[in-house]
Amino acid sequence: MARVLIEGRTRPFSGPVASLAFDFGDPAGLDPASVRYSAHPRGNQSCRTCRHILANGERGTRCSTVDGPISSSGWCAVWTAAH
Repeated sequence: MARVLIEGRTRPFSGPVASLAFDFGDPAGLDPASVRYSAHPRGNQSCRTCRHILANGERGTRCSTVDGPISSSGWCAVWTAAH
């Protein structure tokens, strides 16, 4: 069974998907300071290579963990390699 991300949590989903919509308005993420967010990479670790990165569109790059816009070149303590 497939899983979808809804309100920051993955949930089982088996129905057909007609369209996807993303709402990045005020996500209830972690405060950037609490996860030592930096707009600069840490070695070869950056938001660009993290599994939590969501989108890089007109509203900026967003993260499923950190609140607010982030830099795709940034880094934070919850960085996890994308698979």
